Amino acid sequence: MVENKKEIKIGEIIELGNDFSKPLISELEGKEIVITNVRFDSSKYGEYAVITTEDGKQYRTSGMVLLKQLRELQKYLQQYKVRAKVKKIKNYYILE
Repeated sequence: MVENKKEIKIGEIIELGNDFSKPLISELEGKEIVITNVRFDSSKYGEYAVITTEDGKQYRTSGMVLLKQLRELQKYLQQYKVRAKVKKIKNYYILE
């Protein structure tokens, strides 16, 4: 028997697109990047950051270690571009 339930789209339930469609910083593992901007935001899933690289591409992360590092970097990004390498240590990623 088919119930008369209203249909809704998944985008009405969870966040799709926008920042969550951006690739993860972890995809840059082992690569050297130049960060030109960082923006912090939060969603119902928690805090996250979106970085912009020198080539204009954007990547996101919600990793606690990266968030802490990016908060420190943010102070310098008004005057400088920051060159860093994405590295995996155990189960988390860092910038070095």
